[in-house]
Order: sequence, then structure tokens, then C-alpha cells
Amino acid sequence: MHNSILCLVLSRCTFLSLLILLFGLLLSHRAPAQTDTQQHLHIDSTPKWVIERDITLAEDIPFDELSDGIFYQLLDNQIKVDNAGNRQSYSRFVESLVNQTAVEESAQINIDFDPSYQKLVLNSLTVIRDGKRINRIANTKMSIFSRETELDNQLYNGDLTLNILLDDIQIGDTLDYSYTRIGANPVYKNVFSYHRSVNWSVPLGKQFIRVLWGKQDPLSVSTRNTEVHVDIKQLQGFFEYNVQLTNNKVVKTPSETPDWYDPYGKVYFNEVSKWQDVVDWAYPMYNFGEPSASVTSIADEINAKHTTPSEKIVAALQFTQENIRYVGIEMGMNSHVPTHPDETLVLKYGDCKDKTSLFISILQALDITAYPALVDTDDTKLLAELPPSAGVFNHVIVWLENNGKTFWLDPTLSHQQGKLTQLYQPDYGYALILKDGVTGLSSMEKEETQFYTHVTEIYTIPTEHDLPANLKISTAYTGYQALRRAWQLEQYGKNELAQDYEAFYQGIYSSLSTSTPMSISIQHKSGEFVIDENYDIATYWEKGDEHFEADYYPREIRSAIFKPKQITRDAPIAFEYPNNVKVMTHLHFEEDGWEFEPESFSEENDFFYYSSSVNFNDNILTLAYEYSAKVDHIPATRTQDYLLARDRVLDDAYYGIMKYADEATNSDSLSTTEGNWLESVNWVIVIAIAIGLCLIFIIVDWRIESSKRPSFEGTVFYPIHPSKFIVLSLVTFGTYTNYWMYRNWKAISAKTEEPISPFWRGFFAVIWLYPLYKALVNDSNDNYQKNKVAPYWLGIVLVTLYIIFVIIGIGLDNTIWAFFSLGNVLFLLPFIYYISYRNTHSLEAQIFNSKWRVRHFLTILIFLPLLIFSVASTTSWLPSEKVITQSELNSRDLTFFYRHKIIPANETIQYFYSDATFNIRDDGNGFTNNTVFSYWKDDAGVLHKETIAFNAILDIEVNFSESEFENTVITVYVDNDESFVLFASTINDGDDIFVEELKKRWQQQRIN
Repeated sequence: MHNSILCLVLSRCTFLSLLILLFGLLLSHRAPAQTDTQQHLHIDSTPKWVIERDITLAEDIPFDELSDGIFYQLLDNQIKVDNAGNRQSYSRFVESLVNQTAVEESAQINIDFDPSYQKLVLNSLTVIRDGKRINRIANTKMSIFSRETELDNQLYNGDLTLNILLDDIQIGDTLDYSYTRIGANPVYKNVFSYHRSVNWSVPLGKQFIRVLWGKQDPLSVSTRNTEVHVDIKQLQGFFEYNVQLTNNKVVKTPSETPDWYDPYGKVYFNEVSKWQDVVDWAYPMYNFGEPSASVTSIADEINAKHTTPSEKIVAALQFTQENIRYVGIEMGMNSHVPTHPDETLVLKYGDCKDKTSLFISILQALDITAYPALVDTDDTKLLAELPPSAGVFNHVIVWLENNGKTFWLDPTLSHQQGKLTQLYQPDYGYALILKDGVTGLSSMEKEETQFYTHVTEIYTIPTEHDLPANLKISTAYTGYQALRRAWQLEQYGKNELAQDYEAFYQGIYSSLSTSTPMSISIQHKSGEFVIDENYDIATYWEKGDEHFEADYYPREIRSAIFKPKQITRDAPIAFEYPNNVKVMTHLHFEEDGWEFEPESFSEENDFFYYSSSVNFNDNILTLAYEYSAKVDHIPATRTQDYLLARDRVLDDAYYGIMKYADEATNSDSLSTTEGNWLESVNWVIVIAIAIGLCLIFIIVDWRIESSKRPSFEGTVFYPIHPSKFIVLSLVTFGTYTNYWMYRNWKAISAKTEEPISPFWRGFFAVIWLYPLYKALVNDSNDNYQKNKVAPYWLGIVLVTLYIIFVIIGIGLDNTIWAFFSLGNVLFLLPFIYYISYRNTHSLEAQIFNSKWRVRHFLTILIFLPLLIFSVASTTSWLPSEKVITQSELNSRDLTFFYRHKIIPANETIQYFYSDATFNIRDDGNGFTNNTVFSYWKDDAGVLHKETIAFNAILDIEVNFSESEFENTVITVYVDNDESFVLFASTINDGDDIFVEELKKRWQQQRIN
């Protein structure tokens, strides 16, 4: 959240950035790069206090879990703090490079340090190749330069970077390098704190943490999300703390988690044990005494214009926000020590601590008491679970009380309008107020969240379907959304915003065009940021089969209750909060005769509140929707509850109307799609119940017939007409064949009185077919003195082919071959014909067995759709269950891709997979030579798509499925820390091919 807010308040002006850079260069008297390198590059042996670890390189590298092809064999962090607080920090890395990507990543080593208080010493640089260690310090190019990675955010920290450019690095090499940083930021006054994660998102072989503590009182040691043992002992006047781990668990953070969610195990070493100690350290830095004359003059101007304390607080805040631009010079002690308010007024710039100090000083001159409050914009609510430390904060805001209420205010924000009670402040979870007597953290949570987004849509619908309609939209934003829109207005300008908004609605109505220019207004009293739009829609109605139709969706609400990309998860889902949305859609009909029934719906649960209503008065249909989030996250254990609630809302959060060319429908069953009872029926449940009832009838009918089945004297085996046998066997996917085998073995058992189990011989028909063939041959020899079934060689061939085709049907993934294997029933026809021939003297049994009964037709009714679906799925008319290429796609589907700009018209799909059941247009993903794409339709039928160029992909993570019934999941990470998910079928190892080709093209684009 904080990063987003910073984006609102920081101007990315190139000219200003250059000024800041030049100023920083002047401050540090920066000499040419070569001089910097000579001045700051130090090379020395490993300090004597460091324990140098012997390491045997692991050979069982977990290749499938690696990222960028690097296996970290060793991570060793050792810190020494003497009794005066002087600090040295030693770090050693041992990295094995298993592919070309690893070579490219690790051939350059970058080490940052702050020259204002740190000295960087390179201790070792070794390449291990074929078991030999090669010292590379002497012949490796090293440079020191300033990167200023936060300059775009107007922050200049003065850090330098040692760049080590290694040559002759090969796949299979292992890098072993170490360095020591000497010194600590004096702003902490030698108060020590250190923490480190013991879990990584990639495998880490051996890791060590060692702290040599030379002060008298021992450190406060704590852990989080881990049960790691910390060994503590005395060593030559020092406390020695040791942690040693081998192959600790790899931890992956799922997508869409809250900022405060941190599943990684961590170890903390802190000199302080109470938050009060942090207050005692920080509070004096913000004590500047009585306000100066320059500050008092500002307060006098505010007093002259405003009367109430609330108005004065807002005026002082707006002065600080609007007159002091955000710039941070964060070198050394400046990282935490604020600038004097008088100096900030002269400079006209400052960072959070500078603007906070000035704001508090102005308030002090207004006889209003306020205090600094330290917050952590990254960990937010997690702060309450961390041990006390001065190093956990990265931002400072202002806390004050007025009229019995608590307020949190941030002078670094901008565009804030409205009364004091209407000012937006991000909830960072917890804050440490720098005030005498404060001993703990304070919660920033507010009971009421009055910030909102209100959307009013007014459609003017003409009398005729071919006349243009008009759409007016007024959207009022407050809180974070108001700040965001104000920032967009300054950043991009009104014309570009208007074009973006128009393009959005053109995605809904392709013939939409702007009627009057967009207008933007800011309500200074309420803080509302209001955007008014006016569009004409040339073709408003969508043509149906015999009618015209139009649909309406509260899009802001539907997007708020999003479906997470990862459903099965063990991490919470980030949920936007506060988020209050109202959508009012008014349909003004110029034609009389419309009628709509009033409706209402509400859904309230632990996550959000939603309500809707439909009303029709004076020829105006009003659709009212309201939504309020209750929480900032969905617990992982409640994901299904949330999704069920979401489904209920999505079922309600749309409305459709119909119009016939010659007349407007005037009954609810015709004018609204929601009034159509057919669409409200859950047909899946209906069909499942119908199938269940049919199966019950089939079983009951068969059992009744079995109990009353007549006995036909002289009948041997189980005679049946071949046509019935073939049809039922094919339709039931061979199941009827097992029944036919059962009936034959039952007849044999009755005749021979042998203790056999007909049921199991029918169940394992593939095993007992040959013994049945022998029984038929023996019967033929006994009655006809020769084999009338089939010659032995042919019988063996038929049985063998039957067995082979059954195995094909079970083992093959390809649907068409599985269906073709059902043709094995044809191999049984000689046996069928012999049994019929054998019972020619008693046709009653064959006539009875061959008769078509109701249960047989119900069986066909149940299984025939499955058979048709199996055949259709082998064609391009239904989505293939495999990963396919463009040549296997239907031309009409390719047209759909091009028309909806899912893929560029000049590119060819390399590999594609759709997880849809009936229509490939409902869901699918794949890639071309240059882009990766994914598309899907939500429950309302709205098409969503993601398309990203290969060269914009940051990383690709694959979770291979071990089951043929589940897809492999591929997560594609892009440069802006966003991601989307692809799926690939495991059938015929299609996922392996998909992933291999996807990564190959990604690597090619990265190289190019």
C-alpha cells in the first residue's frame, strides 16, 4: 500500500532527478570512477575473528527446485560487535552454476555499502573447477560506482556498489567469495539489531549465523516461523551465538498474499528488549524546541483564515504537503535524523521525517500537540509479532488527538482535500508513537471506514432498437482512490485519462464514442474526486436469435470479489480493505410499455456485505448495488467459503433486458433474463438426479426380472442376438461385455455344478475369455464331434486381440484410440454366433434375452451422450484434452483469437491448451514465438485476457502435476511484480513439451 501511495505523491520529473543527483555528487565530492575504486576498494585476508568453514560441495543438487540455475552450497554470516559497539559483518557465499542462465547471473557480483560510515573489504574470490580452487582476485576487473536505485522515488542514499566482473566462467563452476563490511550507521548510537531469514525460496545447502557479542549484557534472541536452535556460549570475553542448518526447508510464497504475510523462518538478535527503549532513542531526534519565527508566521496566517482546531490541522497539513516537495537525502545519519524545520522551509524539500517535523512544529505554533509515529509500510500488521528494534521502521507519520478522536496524518501524501475526519490515511497496522511514557505499539485500525467509490450510470434508451443510446457516468472517489485518480491526472493529463476511459467502455460497446469531453472536479469540502463522462452508443442492443438484448454489470463490485489464481493454498488471500462501492444504474426508456417486477437480494458474511435492488418507476428502471469489504484478507482455511459467497453474488450482480424489433416486452419473464426460470435452474443437479433415478430403475428392474426370469429347458450358455450385444457393449464402453461373460459363466456353473464365481469371472473378463473359449470348444466337440466355434489358431488370435485392445483402451491417453479399442466386441462375435447356433432348438431363450426393455433404452440414454462427447473431443469441435499446436485448432477459433486480440494477427500459436469442457472460447492459454497469452470467461460470460511479451517476463515457475487428472501449473512473473497462471495437460507428456518450448523461447528473447 505504501509503495502505491508514494507513487501518488512523488513527481518523477527528469529535471528534478538530475538536480538531486548533481546535489548528491557535490555533497560527496565524487571523483571519477577510477578514483572511487582506488579510494574505496580494499582487499585483505579474512579477519582472524572469523571461523573459516571447510566445505565439501554437494553433488545431489535439487535441479528441479533451482531458480536461475544457481545452487547455493553455503551461506555464512558472521558479525562481531566489541564492547564499544564497533561492528564488523562478514559474509561468504558459495554458489554452484548448473546452466548458462546461472553463468550470466553470477559472472557479475555486486556488493553495496555506505561509504559515509562503512568500509568494504573483499576477503576472497575463488572459482572451483574440476575440484581445483582458482584464486581470481588478482586478474578480475573490479569497479566501484553509484547506482542510486531509489532515485526515481526522489531518494538519494549515497550507497556505492562494488562491481566484480568475472571472465572465463563456465557451467559447472562454483563461485566462493567473501567480504567484510566494517562500521555501522552512527544514528543507531551503537544500539545493535540484526535478523536473517533461515528459509529461502530456493534450495540452500549449508548456512551459518554467528554473532560475537562483546558488551556486558547478553542479546535478546528470538525466532519466528522456525524452531531453529541458537547455541550460546562464552568465548574470550564475548558471547558467541551460533546457528547451523543444512538443507533447510524451501518456502514458496503463493500469489496474492497480504503485504504482512511472511512465511519465512527468521532469527532476531537485538540489544533492546522493550519498545520504550526505541522511543527513548528516537524521540530526542524530533525535539526542536519552541517554533521559530518563520514557523510562527505560517501559523499566524493559518490562524487568520481558520477558527477551529480541525480546520487549522488540515491547513497545516496541506501547507506541508503542497509547499514542501518530497526529496530524501538518506546518507548516513540523515537516514533517520530529521532536518530542522527552518532548514526544510528554506530548502522547500524534505523526506517523511523532515515533513513530519515541520508539520508538528507548525501545529505546536498553533497550540496543537502532535507526535511523530514510526511505522513499517512493508510488514504493516506483522510489526506486532516482531521483537522490539529500531531497524524495523521505514516511514514516519504524525499522531494527534482532536475532540476526543485519534488521527493519523501523513505529510508526504498529496491531493488531500476535505475535513479532518474525511482525510485518508493508509492503515499500516501498528505504529510506535514517539511520546514520553509510550511503552508499546499502537494499533492504527479504525472502526469506521467512510471512504467510498460511488458510480452513477444513466442510460437513455430510444424507442427503436437501431437508434443510438446515450450513457452518462458520474464517478465520485474518496480516500485512496481519490488520491490515485488525482495522481493519474497530474501524471498523464486529462486527455490521456479520457482516452483510457473511452477505450475501456469501447471494450463493452464497440460503437461507443465520446459525446461531450470528460470533466473532472475536486470537491474541496468533502474531498471527493469526481469524473463525469458522456458517451453515445451507435449500436446499443445486441442481436439475439429472435430478439435484442442488453446486459448490465456492477463491474467495480464484481472485480472487488475476485477469484484468486491459486485456490488450494495455505496462505491468506489479500483483500482490498477498506473498499466501499455503490453502483446506481438508471435506464431511462423513451418508449412506453416496459414493466419490471421489484427485486432485492443481500449477502452478508465474514468477508463482505453486498446488496442489490431493482425498482421501476416513471419509465425508469433503477438497479442499485452496494458493497463493503469487512476484512483485509481471506484466511486460507476459508477460501472455499469466500468462493461460495462470491458465486452467490456473481449470480445476482448482473441484469439483462430483452426487446423485440416490433414491440418492447412487457412481462418480467420476457423483459429480464433474470426472470427466466429456466436460467435459474441448476441443470447439473437436475441431470445428476435424473441419472441417479434412471440407474436405480435399471438395477431394480433387472433384479425383479432376475427373480422372475423363466427357465428354458435345454438352453446352454447365454444366447443373445448379436445386434443387441454390439449396441449395448459399444454404448456402455464395454461394460455389457462383462455382463455377457457373467451370464455365460453362470450357465456353465449351473450345468457343471463346479464351485466357481460367475461374478468375478465376468468382472475379470479379459482373464477368463480364453477359458470360456475352451469351454465352448469342448461343448462343440462333445455335441458335434468337431470345433464349430473357431479354429484353435483363430480362437487364440481373437482372444489375444481382445486382450490387446482392452489394454489399449485402459492405457492410452488418446481418446480416439480408447474409443477404437471398444471395437474389441467384434472379436467376440464368433462366440456369440456359436452360442446362438447351439440353441437353435430352443429359440425362446434367445428371443427372451434379445428383447429390448425399458432399462436398455435408459442405459443408452445415459451412456450415449458420453460416447458422443468422447468422439467429439477427438475433433476440433470440442476442446482437446491434450496440448496441441495451431494446426490442430479450428479456423473459427483462430478467428476468435485474432478478433479479440488474444494473439497478434501476424503470429502463429506454437503450443496451446484449453481446460474448457465444451467451448474452447471459454478458457485457454498458450504462446507464440513472441508472446504468452491466457484468456478466460468469468461466470457472467465476460472475456478476460492476459498477453505479455517474452522479453517482459521476469521468471517462470513450474509446478508439475504427478497425476494425469490434474494439470501442470505454470506461473509467469512479469517485470511489475505481477503474475498470471498457465495450465498444461499432462497427457502424452504435453506439459513437458509445453514448458520446455515456453522456456526455450523465453531464454532466446532474453539473449536477444
